[in-house]
Amino acid sequence: MAKKEQPEFVTATEAARLLGIGRSTIYLAIARGELVPIHPLTRVLRRADVERYQPKAVGAPKKSA
Repeated sequence: MAKKEQPEFVTATEAARLLGIGRSTIYLAIARGELVPIHPLTRVLRRADVERYQPKAVGAPKKSA
């Protein structure tokens, strides 16, 4: 059985699902320039960029005891 080929581009929703993170985290990464859409007015991303992306921790740092 042949392996199903993956699409070259994904939406922000698909990217979030691939990475197991929230869609708002993808939008934040786009706003920060960590992920770059293929066109400034879209939320379509290159799959290769999404697969390389390592989300940064969000929120307050943990206090040490």
